[in-house]
Amino acid sequence: ANGEPDGVRRQGDGRPVRAPPLSRHIPASVRREVWARDAGRCAFVAPDGRRCGETAFLEFHHVRPYARGGPATVENIELRCRAHNGYEAKLALGGGDKIEYNARPDRVRTRPGPSSHAAGGDWAPG
Repeated sequence: ANGEPDGVRRQGDGRPVRAPPLSRHIPASVRREVWARDAGRCAFVAPDGRRCGETAFLEFHHVRPYARGGPATVENIELRCRAHNGYEAKLALGGGDKIEYNARPDRVRTRPGPSSHAAGGDWAPG
């Protein structure tokens, strides 16, 4: 951590070192450092102390949500598998209508790629 309560590095006069980003973009340097620190696996820790071991479908999770001013810093970003990132988003931001979450892989709907359409496949949204 950088010693600042809001997670923003500041100059001697109190101004931010750089303006906060206007997008959700996470710089490559931050992504690389987070990936190394979290050893390329989900960093979610359950209440019983067990860490998730998932190494696939990883996402960069804002500990303090971006929607609540969370910066894209190494201190505020952790790796999460898709299921745990969605779970923590619901906890932090509520289960509004716009967040769809389903951790059961057997219920995930997929559709064929573009090559199926080009080949005259009979897939239709359902």
